[in-house]
Amino acid sequence: MTHKTAYEILAIPPNATQEEIRENYSRLIVSLKAQKSLFNPADYELKLDSVNQAYDVLATIGSRAEYDVQLATQPRLVKRTPSPAVPSDPASLALRAEAISLRAEAISLRADALSIHSQIGADNSAGHHSAGEQGLPGGLLPMFRKLAMLVGVAVAVWMVIQVAWLLFSTRRMEVDASVAASAREKVIIQEYYQTNGVRPSSAIEAELLEVQNRKKETEVRNLEREKSRQAENEQRFETEARRRADQVSTELRHSENEARERARHEDEQKASRLEQQKQLREERESTRIENEKAKWENALRR
Repeated sequence: MTHKTAYEILAIPPNATQEEIRENYSRLIVSLKAQKSLFNPADYELKLDSVNQAYDVLATIGSRAEYDVQLATQPRLVKRTPSPAVPSDPASLALRAEAISLRAEAISLRADALSIHSQIGADNSAGHHSAGEQGLPGGLLPMFRKLAMLVGVAVAVWMVIQVAWLLFSTRRMEVDASVAASAREKVIIQEYYQTNGVRPSSAIEAELLEVQNRKKETEVRNLEREKSRQAENEQRFETEARRRADQVSTELRHSENEARERARHEDEQKASRLEQQKQLREERESTRIENEKAKWENALRR
């Protein structure tokens, strides 16, 4: 049981475009619906939910970016260890067993050929002896033939033992792989339970729950980021409003000072004009009095 990413569930590379993600998601949905009769209802719903959850994570650019960051910064739920590369399918095992059996048959046929050759040699030797020619002793030929037959039988038995051992080892590896997969699934379930306090029924369910938790965490982070952005905007607006109010207040004080200064200057100018008019009236009155005085003085002299 491996812990797949959303990209692996949708069978796409991490650099796939949004259009490729949508196309592959549609293709997987159509394929699942076409193979619905091959699954039991629970497995079908689980596979469909897994594909939908993976697409929800990668459907938008924002959620996909958050998910990529999580993949880059957070460890996977369980590290996957590669299983031994042993052919476990029946077809591969049958081919290997057939090859070994053919090899054993070939060795057996070779032993039979040696036996036949020994028999022919024995017959030729017997003919040569009857003709008076030199040859091998007649007692060695049956021994050589029996020895060749024993070698062929031993090789055949050894090949049969090798085939049986291969089948036994393969079966044992399959059992070990199944036990290891079950142990890994239990580790995934236990780690998820210790982390989140919820015990899933399978590793696939734990993966789906983990995707949902990441999605919720992404939504919470986005909400907190939005709240922080709003708070920053409000603080910026308040600072700008305070700065503008201070600027307006300064401008008002400056305007009041200018108006006060203009009023004071106008008052001074008005007072100066009144003073000049007063002096002018006094001078005119003094001149008139002097003229009247001179007039009376002239009158009195007459």
